[in-house]
Amino acid sequence: MTTHQIAYQSGFNSYAHFSTLFKTHTHLTPTQYRTGNPAK
Repeated sequence: MTTHQIAYQSGFNSYAHFSTLFKTHTHLTPTQYRTGNPAK
């Protein structure tokens, strides 16, 4: 499942909004979190 699919299945209508909120809470992008790569 892609991060886009996760965002939409979680009720977000915008991947950009999901990604912004995710980064606000985790300090990582969804892709960085998924790959375990905390590169900034």
